[in-house]
Amino acid sequence: MKRLEICSYGPLPQCVRFAESDLPAVGDHDILVKVVAASVNPIDYKLVHGDLRRVHRLDFPAPFGFDCCGRVEALGSKVVGHEAGDLVYARAPRTRMGTFAEFVAITLGGSTTSASFSVLKPGGTVVSVAGPPDRAFARQVGATPALSFVLWCISLPMELRARRIGGHYFRFLTESSGAQLEHVGRLLDAGKIRTVVEKIYPFDQAIEALQFAATGRAKGKLVIQIAT
Repeated sequence: MKRLEICSYGPLPQCVRFAESDLPAVGDHDILVKVVAASVNPIDYKLVHGDLRRVHRLDFPAPFGFDCCGRVEALGSKVVGHEAGDLVYARAPRTRMGTFAEFVAITLGGSTTSASFSVLKPGGTVVSVAGPPDRAFARQVGATPALSFVLWCISLPMELRARRIGGHYFRFLTESSGAQLEHVGRLLDAGKIRTVVEKIYPFDQAIEALQFAATGRAKGKLVIQIAT
């Protein structure tokens, strides 16, 4: 399959490229999605630039892209509630990015923050999207000093647990779940949310889409159409 991948940290477009790759492996709790379209988010070009390497270091070459919609092509043995041919929209976790590709595997459900500590190695970082917020998270959302202190106290048990293993704990701003996406979908269907799409790029112009996103001038969503 064809995918867009990051080959090293640095500027666009030098550090990304198109490449041929095997289809992603489908585990028991995964669905294989044939991607119809993927959206561009600020985190995508920040990953390329290396802005997030402190909390999420990439192994190159690295697939990337978080959001997509498409059609279910295959299912893991323990998947329920989906069938081949279903139209779906999804957000891939940082551990399995790759929606800038013709196919992506999406895990339904997954490990909790607490379970992540069982595989944490010295020097590593547990990056959570659902665990207690920490002081870095407080800075991200512009919290007051008083609220920052409260959030630090809440996250302290997680940080101490990570330190005992020789690692770190980091609460990332983004969070999403299937239930949340389903709720948003209902709001869209009811016309209570209106999407603003600035431009749709064909797949072979995906790098140009990322470059434009990095300028900060986009007023609406940038979409990469991968299939029809």
